[in-house]
Amino acid sequence: MSTRLWKFLGDVVSFDTVDGAADAADAVLGLAEALNTDPAPAPRTLAPLVPELNSLLDGLNAPLGKLLESTWPFTAIGTGLLRFYRQVAEKEPTLPEAVALIAQAAYLESFREIAAKKSTLKKRLISQDNNPRAKAMTPQVKSLGEFELTDKAARFAMVHFQRSTLAAAFNEALAARMVQLGALPESAHQLADMVAQNAVPHIQATSAEAGDFVKRMVEWYRAGGDAMFEQYLSIDAYLEEQIAPRPDETVLHESFTFKQLYTPLKAKPLTAAGVVDDNCESVVLEQWAQRLLHDDAPKDQVMVVQGKPGCGKSLFCCMFADWVRRYEHPRWTPILIRLRELSTYPETFEELLAKAIDRDFAKLDSDWLIDRNVNYLFLLDGVDELPMAGRTSRGVDDFLAQVGRFQAQCAQTPDKGHRVLITGQTSALQAIASRKPNNLERVEILPMAEDLQLHWFERWGNVIGETAPHLEEILWDLPEQMQELSQEPLLLYLLAAMHRDGELPLEVFEGVENPHLKMLIYRCALNWLLKKKGAVNSLSDAQRQLSRTDSDEISDRKVSPEQWRRILQAVGLAIMQSGMEFTSIRAIADQFPQNDAVVSLLEAVQRCLDSDHRPLRYALVRFYPQSGWRGEGAIEFVHKSFGEFLCAEHIVNSLIDICQPGRNREYDMEDLDVCWTLYDLLGCHLLTPTIVNHLTALLLTHPEFQAEGLYKRLYTFYWRWSEGEFMDASPETLPQKKMRLLRARTFQQKRPLGQRQVDICAGLNVMIVLWELHRYGIVLTESQEEDGFEALQNPLAFHPCRSPSGEEFDDQRLRNIIGMSQCLGACAFGDWVGPFMNSADLSEADLSNVSLNYGNLSKVNLSHTNLSGSSLNHANLSGAILFSTNLSRADLFQANLSQAYFFNATLFSTYLGRADLSSSNLGGASLGFAHISCTNLSHADLSNASLSYAYLSAADVAGANLYGADLTDAILSGEYGAVVWDDQTRWEEVKGLDVAIGVPDPLKQELGLTAWECP
Repeated sequence: MSTRLWKFLGDVVSFDTVDGAADAADAVLGLAEALNTDPAPAPRTLAPLVPELNSLLDGLNAPLGKLLESTWPFTAIGTGLLRFYRQVAEKEPTLPEAVALIAQAAYLESFREIAAKKSTLKKRLISQDNNPRAKAMTPQVKSLGEFELTDKAARFAMVHFQRSTLAAAFNEALAARMVQLGALPESAHQLADMVAQNAVPHIQATSAEAGDFVKRMVEWYRAGGDAMFEQYLSIDAYLEEQIAPRPDETVLHESFTFKQLYTPLKAKPLTAAGVVDDNCESVVLEQWAQRLLHDDAPKDQVMVVQGKPGCGKSLFCCMFADWVRRYEHPRWTPILIRLRELSTYPETFEELLAKAIDRDFAKLDSDWLIDRNVNYLFLLDGVDELPMAGRTSRGVDDFLAQVGRFQAQCAQTPDKGHRVLITGQTSALQAIASRKPNNLERVEILPMAEDLQLHWFERWGNVIGETAPHLEEILWDLPEQMQELSQEPLLLYLLAAMHRDGELPLEVFEGVENPHLKMLIYRCALNWLLKKKGAVNSLSDAQRQLSRTDSDEISDRKVSPEQWRRILQAVGLAIMQSGMEFTSIRAIADQFPQNDAVVSLLEAVQRCLDSDHRPLRYALVRFYPQSGWRGEGAIEFVHKSFGEFLCAEHIVNSLIDICQPGRNREYDMEDLDVCWTLYDLLGCHLLTPTIVNHLTALLLTHPEFQAEGLYKRLYTFYWRWSEGEFMDASPETLPQKKMRLLRARTFQQKRPLGQRQVDICAGLNVMIVLWELHRYGIVLTESQEEDGFEALQNPLAFHPCRSPSGEEFDDQRLRNIIGMSQCLGACAFGDWVGPFMNSADLSEADLSNVSLNYGNLSKVNLSHTNLSGSSLNHANLSGAILFSTNLSRADLFQANLSQAYFFNATLFSTYLGRADLSSSNLGGASLGFAHISCTNLSHADLSNASLSYAYLSAADVAGANLYGADLTDAILSGEYGAVVWDDQTRWEEVKGLDVAIGVPDPLKQELGLTAWECP
């Protein structure tokens, strides 16, 4: 919004009443006299004077004697004309209109004041009144009537008037008038600067007197003066630079924008258990967020939006933040933070906000969050993408706890009325469902139903010039298994775009199941993008769009699409290894030392960034100058999903290479090279669940995949690593070499990995891949058995305590590895490796006193394993084999033990509070002294189990089989209530109930344990 300095006044004056004034000076003096003698003169008094001026500074174009000798304060003109405008126009003036009048009057008053102080100057100017030059027009003064003042410029002028565009225009006009009257140009500009500086106190004083007419401006000053006002300017700059442009960014290589294609999504609330509540109606995601934003009742609730990768979470954040900017600011001020952009994981939530925003309004004032005039809406995108330690389930858990406390404080503090909205992947948020803060209002984005898909196709048709019915045929052409994937916005776009360009090979997808199907779509999409938009052409196109003159600098570099794919794979790996959202151009160039074309191209891109300082975009990545990176340009993916997929491709290609057969030996690559390859690939926290899913699918479908060869090489590396061979080697060790590379590429991190951490990361990641192969071996074995073969041994069986040859078994090896991994964090092993341990073989291992909290141990073989004293809080042990397992004194609080097999297991003094053992087989298990309060044992098999001295307060044994169980001295009632049973619970042959403690009276009566009177 902008306004001319004076025209808006003329627009509300009736020119029929104008008789004309003698000259501009008379008009200015007439206004000063009228408004100083009567604060609210009749409109007819002012109406004849207003049209005589292009601006108040027109008074400089007349002989100056009258102005300089007048005693009427000119500042009254500003406030008086604001009152006049409101009376005639019957509306409040805008901020630019108010600033325009106040600044003109203050500048004129400052000029007269400076001239009065400089008596020689005043006399000289008055003496010029009869000079023809004094009666001549100065074009620069007259042209002020055409000057347009924007809202942003008006705000800036109120804080730094002397440095504003408004002051610059005034100074130019005054200096030109002084030169016209005979002053030297240099002294004329010095005078103008002095007048602008002196005008500042007049502007502030006049603003305060304007009262209701400049309400926003006066409130800002009353709230804290210049510093507070400058804070608001910083906020406005942030919104204009960081929020407003995002919806207008183009989609990949297309010419249309996200805003043109965006279709609002639907979501459903979640239950307390973290599952979609089918009893609730679906809601439009934006409407849900708007309701919570406007409703004071849930102001202590954190808004949480979860969904699968590619479902539209990030785009929703961009679009909703811009909606809040346009329609809710300044009532609500949106702050969008992509959590993956953080280079480190701050200790407090407030520190995270200040670090992520990195603007003056969040850095210069430590109390910036305590301001009743500013309510922020913090949109935190990607809780599963927190840097390093924050990405684990425990890290997400801790982060959400911090956010929950922050939101609760905001609800209780009048000066801190902020709201928080978080997005994250469903898998990451489901992992903490049982221990999430109580003040989370959660919804899950639903797959795009047919009505939303049709609406999307309408918008798609508008941007590509096709009719919706024709495009809708895409859906019906897709194989049935692909139609489900087309419900994800990202994949829907990729499928539609490839279909548009004739690059959607439907026959390739026939018979392919998830997750291989999604992987195949990404692979086809990458082939399509590289084919459609060759790297060289797209970069030179981008240069021409940016009006760069050196497009030949890049277009001369000949890089094939396949070379670009390898570059993108290297970028994906480097970004994922860094734990940040980007990597440097130099770090990628260093990985292609023998490829002159690649190095030359990247150097040319760097030179373009150095000379132009503007981003350069290629279909999948964006190159841009990065402050603080030693002048190096940075590279980031336009969508994280492509980076993860390409990273997985890079890893898979390297894994395939290390097990290729040589001409005269078993493998083409030497052992030392293999070991360095694994450290270089996996020597950091890299293998997230998403990347592992891609990696597994890519491996199993690779034409050169040799399962047993890869299994042998990785198993050999693992055993040597677990022996400490690589850490104990003579310098320079492989972990040390990788450490140096990581630090050179991620020097911004406050806590870079040391060689111990690098060594542990490499070993843990190799274990993850070995367990993936182990599960693949189980599938192979089961399929062979189904084909009529006898029970076979898993050919890819991995046991972390057994040597590859099977000749050596060290029952404490895994326990020692878990202990060593604590250099990455107290619970690093459970947090990082735990999610990938399902179906593992840990039988006969000594895991006493270890922490496997939150681990995925479903279907794990723990027979004869020593887990005494171990911590398994919230662990998933569903279907686990716990035959003869020692769980005495273990902590299984809220663990999932449903359908686990406990026969002959020992749970002496074990804590099973709130655990789920429903449908488990505990037949013959020893649970003496176990703490089983509030535990779900419904339908569990407890036949012949020893429960002597067990604490069963509020335990649920509905439908359980307690045949022959020993309940001697067991406690069946306590602080949590009595044991729960039903008519399906089997109590036959139960021992020790007569000496059990707290047996509920109804149970005694049901089992005939109480005497009764004859009628």
